[in-house]
Order: sequence, then structure tokens, then C-alpha cells
Amino acid sequence: MVATNPGIPNHHVRKVFFKYVTSEVAKIILVTRKLRWSSPILFNDPFDVPQELGLGFCFDAHALNKALDNRMADLVEQADTKENEIMDSRVIALLKIAANADPVKRGIVAEEIRKNIEKPTDSQIQIIEEIKMRWWEIVPSLRILCLSAQNDIMSMWNNYADQYRGVILEYSAIEELDSPFLVARPVVYQDEPPFVASPEEWVECFFRGG
Repeated sequence: MVATNPGIPNHHVRKVFFKYVTSEVAKIILVTRKLRWSSPILFNDPFDVPQELGLGFCFDAHALNKALDNRMADLVEQADTKENEIMDSRVIALLKIAANADPVKRGIVAEEIRKNIEKPTDSQIQIIEEIKMRWWEIVPSLRILCLSAQNDIMSMWNNYADQYRGVILEYSAIEELDSPFLVARPVVYQDEPPFVASPEEWVECFFRGG
């Protein structure tokens, strides 16, 4: 799996990578000198990149609710310094009100928010649905280039190189050319579903509108 990001140092010491393709695709690549970065929605393994975001394996609604309340308490307490980080219009409106309040009173309100974390409200459940919807919107925009560190994997020959009749292309990771192959990361297989983001990261995503 490869992702470009200028300025990131090498994540490996490999000099070459391989791509298993059919002979037809090999001709296209050699003629156009371009590689196709695939969309996760086209992958034959739906678990490579989750299409639907189920939060249950990472955390539950209560954990997300706690992170949301704690973040809101922080924003209320520091309303005069945090507003520029927030893009959500509803939160900005609240911070403008809080900014006009006495700092001591803001601190009291913030502590009350932190101490009175209860079960998720309807609006907070709606936030969870918004997070799921955003993930559903993000996935189609992702692009991933899949390469291999080995050129003799029989299953790869069979699945991606036209049942052993295809081609393997070799690519060099050349630092002088700032090649995207320099930031290649290995696919890590695990027994549990992948961890997408923590409750705090999802809350930050919601507040920033990103």
C-alpha cells in the first residue's frame, strides 16, 4: 500500500517493488507510463478498507459521548483561544456566547459538563450517524496503489497476473526522484477489524467539519 505525502521520510529500506498485472494492463502501463491508483470500493476483499463504519469494535456510544462532552468542556473553558480551530457553525456560535462569560464561570460550566456525562442523547446519537455518513463519503475518494515486496508469490500470479500468463513489473524506489514508493507501508494483517480512529479523533473530525 502506498500513499504520497511530500516531506515524509522513507518508511523502509527496500530498493524495488513488484506489481502483478495482466499482459494487457502491462502494455497500457508501459505505453502511458502511468499507474492506476485504485478505489477501495473496487477491491475484491471488502475487509481491506471497511466500506461501512461500525464503531462497535473500537468503542461504544458511551465512549464517544464522553469524548464529545470532554471536548466541549475544554472548548467552553478556553472559548477565547480555541474558536479558530473549529469549523462547525453550531460550535462556533456556542463559543461566541461562552467567550463573553467570566472565565471563572466558564470553568464552573466546563466542570459540570465533565461530571455529568450520561447516556448519549438523541443529538449525540445523530452525531454518530454523521460520523458513519462521513466515512461512507470519504471511502470512495481514497486511492491506493498496491505493490508487492516479492515476485514469486503463486497466489498473486494466479489472482492478478491472469492465472500465471501475465507480467510482473519492477519499480525502483529512487530517493533522488522523490518517488512515492519511498513512503510505501506494509499491509498488516490482524485478527480483529482495523482501528480507524479513537473517539477523540472522531470528535475532532466532527468539530472541524473535516
